[in-house]
Amino acid sequence: MRKILTCSLSFLLVFVFVASVGAQEKDTPKTVINTVNKAAKFLSEKGDAGLEEFNSKDGRFVTKKIYPYVAECSKNTCAAHPVKPELVGKDLSNLQDPKGNYFTLEICMISDERPERGGWIKYWWPKPGESEPSQKFSYVKKAVGTPYTVVAGFWSEDFTVDKLNKMLE
Repeated sequence: MRKILTCSLSFLLVFVFVASVGAQEKDTPKTVINTVNKAAKFLSEKGDAGLEEFNSKDGRFVTKKIYPYVAECSKNTCAAHPVKPELVGKDLSNLQDPKGNYFTLEICMISDERPERGGWIKYWWPKPGESEPSQKFSYVKKAVGTPYTVVAGFWSEDFTVDKLNKMLE
């Protein structure tokens, strides 16, 4: 009897763990949207003084999986980045992913076209600590009243841009 109880309990623990990991993966787009929206609001309120928050790996919007960065689309530059500080101040208009996508230009296009709602893009980018690029989806949102756009994303094979944009409706 004890053996059956132990096996049942082990199965239940594995099931709960797998279910919680799956739930976290499905919550990731919503978490990214919430993070970017809060970060864009913060930047709208703070302006240039708020940029420093986005240059820190310990910034209030950075988590283990999500790190928002700031683009200044009028100059095609990165204004702040917590993971790749070498990008700050650089012209990113010619930056392409390995598939040839000019994703920074697409970021700015979405920011200009949908400043209030934002939108999603797909591109290929290495995960932190890796050199090989993986499919990444990023949510883009204009920080109203500033020249800045906040961008954050997640890596996944399970979504499409259309599916993610429907979450914004």
